[in-house]
Amino acid sequence: MRDGLRLIEERDVREAAKLKALQEAARVGFADLDAGRYLEVDANALECVIRDLGRQENERMDGVRP
Repeated sequence: MRDGLRLIEERDVREAAKLKALQEAARVGFADLDAGRYLEVDANALECVIRDLGRQENERMDGVRP
């Protein structure tokens, strides 16, 4: 029973951290939009831009993992 509760608490902590990160990312994103810091991307190039951003993030995360 305790192990089950511990797992639920750990999941809740992870979910709260994810939500906080998403809220911060949204705050930064909207601040950038308000300040005019954005890049207009042609619809045809959007998939490539998203793929490149994902690749950059994966490389960044590889640098912080132990």
